[in-house]
Amino acid sequence: MFCKSLLVKLATSANHQLLRNTRLYGNTICSHFYPTSGLQALLQYRLCSNYYKTNPDVAPGAIHNVKSICSKWAEHFKHKNIPEPEVSAELIVAHVLGVKTLAGVVPWQIVPTVKTDQINKLCLLRLERMPVQYIIEEWDFRDLLLEMRPPVLIPRPETEELIGFIHQYQVSNHLSPPEWILDIGCGCGAIILSLCKEYPLSQCIGIDQSPAACDLSRKNANSNSLAVHIENIQFNDDTVKKEKLFHHGFDLIVSNPPYIKKEDLEILPPEIKCYEDVSGALDGGADGLEIIVSILRNTKYLLNKQGLLWLEVDSSHPNKVKNLVENNLDWGLQYIQTYNDLFGKPRFCLLSLH
Repeated sequence: MFCKSLLVKLATSANHQLLRNTRLYGNTICSHFYPTSGLQALLQYRLCSNYYKTNPDVAPGAIHNVKSICSKWAEHFKHKNIPEPEVSAELIVAHVLGVKTLAGVVPWQIVPTVKTDQINKLCLLRLERMPVQYIIEEWDFRDLLLEMRPPVLIPRPETEELIGFIHQYQVSNHLSPPEWILDIGCGCGAIILSLCKEYPLSQCIGIDQSPAACDLSRKNANSNSLAVHIENIQFNDDTVKKEKLFHHGFDLIVSNPPYIKKEDLEILPPEIKCYEDVSGALDGGADGLEIIVSILRNTKYLLNKQGLLWLEVDSSHPNKVKNLVENNLDWGLQYIQTYNDLFGKPRFCLLSLH
């Protein structure tokens, strides 16, 4: 496999900018791939050359039908302990064939050689523990199709539930659609774009400290024809006071902030640790509550009188959030309810002003 010196040699000889955040994972190389560099193509070429020598069953010229190429790569993934090997193989094959899933594809359909080569190159990236979402460069979130690009955080299935809970609460409590909505830490735009689609007359604003995340959010807003305002702002006590963006009240504030304890970051799987923005999108400080506390402390300056704050947090956090609010009355918040995720874990916190 790759060593760091080989990666540097490849980048230098091709006169490409070196990949950022490059580090070793076991005997393989883990990197953030940037589509503008072109180095990914070189990496794919070398990966293919080396891998084909010992695995001729997936080498160029090998004839496969849909079922056989899925089976072959699923076996390779299993051998390398890649999570969800069958699903990974099927999603990559479906993407190259131009379909969402293989449900309607005839299993014995012959895969053209050109597409077989494309599948092989993408599957080799999966062997490097690159998430499927980054490999196929898109992902469905509710009824949106979002572009995915490292290192911007990939939205989790639980977050889709959050949108449902918000809408369900609004309807069951006969609340008017929120006029102003704020998403703190918008990432690729999954939450704020979903809310914009749910409430098309609302003024929807997303903020993120990452320029890459803001660029991707804007791109996803455009591709889904949604009018969302995205700003590159780091949320803290100072920006809440200084930024004009925050000088009017919001009826709904939503956030899926960084909430992983700093000590737990190193034990994250390589799909996360090597490709996603760990320090910016996942690091919640010593107790995982650093950003959450900042949001709780400043909500009173941002939320309208009848407004709501929704948080997606670690399953150990809801009771801690509730205690924090009850022990810090000057924050002006009351804890309304905890909602469980699809795995039955306490995941979402609903709060309002006193």
